[in-house]
Amino acid sequence: MSRIQLTNTKQSKQIDSLRNYLEKQGWTILNEVERHFKGNPRWLINDDIPNLIYSWSIQRSTNHKPIWLDFIAWYDYITYETYINDCSHCIIRHTKIQLNFSRDKSLQNSTKKKIWEDTLITFLGEISKTEKHFNY
Repeated sequence: MSRIQLTNTKQSKQIDSLRNYLEKQGWTILNEVERHFKGNPRWLINDDIPNLIYSWSIQRSTNHKPIWLDFIAWYDYITYETYINDCSHCIIRHTKIQLNFSRDKSLQNSTKKKIWEDTLITFLGEISKTEKHFNY
């Protein structure tokens, strides 16, 4: 499995933090799928998720089906362009549970960093709850 390089996103530290916390809790990232863009990304309005930039398939136990985390970029509803270096959130596929990202440099403020870490822990708890619904 190839690892997607996220160093050029404005949320790379938060995404790396998510990856590290998942791995510490025993999750394995089975698959990383990147949406390929040619030139300036533009899609038709009927595209299912026009601002999906990449996804991770994660699994902690073979007793449960893998869970997909979809990473979504900021989307301009006027120009229909996606800003692929600016990830707004990730969502647990087939749910409405999401983890919002801000720009990494905003986390230099200790209060915002604490809020981010608390939100991340809550999101990881939601992933664990979701896992129980994906039995074989």
